[in-house]
Amino acid sequence: MVEVIMSKVTADRVIAALDKDPELRDQVKARLNATENPDGQPDHEGVATTRGRDYALVCLAWRRANRPDQVDNGKLHAGSPMYYYCKSCGHLADRLPETHMTVPRSLCGECQALKDLDWLE
Repeated sequence: MVEVIMSKVTADRVIAALDKDPELRDQVKARLNATENPDGQPDHEGVATTRGRDYALVCLAWRRANRPDQVDNGKLHAGSPMYYYCKSCGHLADRLPETHMTVPRSLCGECQALKDLDWLE
C-alpha cells in the first residue's frame, strides 16, 4: 500500500482542523470535487500539488478520511464501465469500458502527482 510521508498524529490533527473550520473544509472539498473532467473521468493533473506540499498532504488526509462508497464491479450489468480506485486514498482512479485492454491506473491524479514529487512512499 502506498503510504504518505505524514505521521498518523499529523493526519489526525489535519482532520480535526478541517472539522473545526468549515470554510477551509469546503474549500478543500470544492477543490477536490473540481478534479473531474466534464465527462466524469478523473483529472490526472494533481491540482492540490500546485498549492504546495502542506496543502497537498492536507487534501490527501481529507481524501483518506472521506472515502466514497465504491462500486462493486461484480454486481454491475454486462457492458457497464469498470471502476478502479486509488490504492492510496480510495477515490476513483480510473473508469474504463468493460472491454478495456489497457492497465487501469492504480493511483488517482492527486496521489500520482504526490508520488511523482516523492511525497508518497
